[in-house]
This record gives sequence, structure tokens and C-alpha cells, in this order.
Amino acid sequence: MHEFGIVDGILSIVKETAIANSLSNVSSIKLRIGEMRQIASEMLLFAFEIAAKETVAEDAKLDIEYVPVRLRCRSCQSESEIKDSRFICPSCGNMIGDVVAGKELQMISLEGE
Repeated sequence: MHEFGIVDGILSIVKETAIANSLSNVSSIKLRIGEMRQIASEMLLFAFEIAAKETVAEDAKLDIEYVPVRLRCRSCQSESEIKDSRFICPSCGNMIGDVVAGKELQMISLEGE
């Protein structure tokens, strides 16, 4: 379960940000996660609940925005959202392969006081 490692990184950033901004309580954390990361939201929420105990983020709500996989065709340069594992360009029928979205793992914002 790589979700615990991800949560560890999130909480490290939250702690640094809380200290830098004199926050004693973080209430909300917004994440942007690409679907290629294959992160199970239930597992991420479970890992966060456990790991955040007795931290400034103990009562924080995770708001997760999932980014679909988008690829750029190497032949015609069109971009397509991929919903299955068939990486065939709908415009020209060639194999596509340059990922332009879907690998994100970003903390967008956090709120607290």
C-alpha cells in the first residue's frame, strides 16, 4: 500500500506549512492526483485518518481532485483522454504515447487557523 507513503509526504508538507504560517489546526487539504498514480481513494483516506492522529491535520478533510489520463499522439499531435488501456489515437488510428496529464500528485491548498 503506497498510500501510507503518500500520506507521510502530505503530512510532512502540512507540518512545514503549518509551522511557517503559525497554524495550530488544519481543516482542509486539497489534492490533485492523476489517475495513472493508481491511488485508491478509500485507502488514501484510511491511511490519512490513521497517520494524521495527534497532528495539526487530525481533523482535516481531504478534498481529492482526480485528473484523467490524457495522451498526445506522436503522429498527428492530437490529445485524447484515455479511459481504458488502449492507447490508439481516435483521430488517426496510430499508437499514442506522450502523457500530458494524469501523473500529477500535488497538494493544491490547505486551510487552517
